[in-house]
Amino acid sequence: MGLDDIVKYILSFICLLGCQFSFGAADVVAENHKFVAGFASVDISPTTASLKENSTYMGGYGFWTARGKSKGIHDPLEANAMCLQSNENRSQRFCLVVVDSLGLTGLIIEKIRKRATSIVGLTSEALFVAATHTHAAPDLLGLWGGAAAYEDHLIQGAVSALVKAHKNMEPADLFYSLSEGKAFNRRGWGFTDAQITLITALDQGQKSIGSFVNFSAHPVVTTAENLLLSSDYPHYLRRRIQSQLQGPVLYVNGAIGDVNPQEFESQDMWSDVKTYGENIANLALNSLKVKKPISSGIEVKVIEFRSRVENTTLALAQWLGIIEDNSSGPFWNVLVMSRVGRIRLGQEVDMVAIPGEASTRMGLKIKDKMTTPAKVILGLTGGSLGYFIQEDEWQSNRNNNYEESVSIGSHIGSQIERLLQRM
Repeated sequence: MGLDDIVKYILSFICLLGCQFSFGAADVVAENHKFVAGFASVDISPTTASLKENSTYMGGYGFWTARGKSKGIHDPLEANAMCLQSNENRSQRFCLVVVDSLGLTGLIIEKIRKRATSIVGLTSEALFVAATHTHAAPDLLGLWGGAAAYEDHLIQGAVSALVKAHKNMEPADLFYSLSEGKAFNRRGWGFTDAQITLITALDQGQKSIGSFVNFSAHPVVTTAENLLLSSDYPHYLRRRIQSQLQGPVLYVNGAIGDVNPQEFESQDMWSDVKTYGENIANLALNSLKVKKPISSGIEVKVIEFRSRVENTTLALAQWLGIIEDNSSGPFWNVLVMSRVGRIRLGQEVDMVAIPGEASTRMGLKIKDKMTTPAKVILGLTGGSLGYFIQEDEWQSNRNNNYEESVSIGSHIGSQIERLLQRM
């Protein structure tokens, strides 16, 4: 064998090793485990410099710029991400990133998807972007004065969280547990979707590497007078769970369209924020005593759709570009594009992703059609189309028709339900 042959043999052997033992996150082999999972958290709070520029309007309360600009940070805004992959079929995977924001437009979500998918190798259909709906965050919808300078900072943070979660993927098993929390139905129905769903990922040593929590209550313990940035009660919920379980915690709201946190008698707003978040977290943690395993397999489905914006104010805002969304058409016939999704984890967990805030009755109706033990609604995931109110209670003067005034129309709830039935 000549020198050239020896060199070729060595190079071929090195190539073979590289092919056999790739160390990319997506190539992790989870022997004796049902999943490969990764979690990450990134601080997406505006920089001190950007806050000094005095251009970060707060969203969620009041009309246009009446509420005012942020005066500082109470607790960090975060982007928390989770990537899951089936051990049996590595093509079955999805990632979810949740940002502490009132809501995101379709164009912002599109930018996050485009940047992240090109790095982690996911398809757009397998990547979901959600907002916690905190009312103490910069206005990225453009309805309360806007925070344009903050947009790219949030996008970069969300993408960074996704990339880190993907890089952190390791063999894991998933478990779910259920409990119930207290909240208040502001449209007078006397009930809410009380279910708290906790999903935990345990590594090969049975240590937690990350968690997911779903519960239905508006993050509005902070009031309109507050001008400090905060994730509201989800901050304390996440910190409390992290005090018992290792790893980042994702909080995603459920059917919050007509649901506020339980009312407090205290005069200390931040104390109430902390109390409520920790109460929900404690209920979730107590449910770990009866946690159950999630069987293998991940199934993801997505349907894109267009919907007419019947609300004149919102149609005008879309048409003028105040809300920079995936919309088209003349002022009198504005159509907005969005999507719904469905993620099934094993035979135990069914999640539906909707781009807005479903009312309690709509959320429970959707869940009634699910057959798994754990039923999850991922609210404000994939878009922020406002409130989804069932047609039989539309303009019925519940809560003075507030939710109707911030909905694209009476049709959107039924349209979402029909789309989900196709999945």
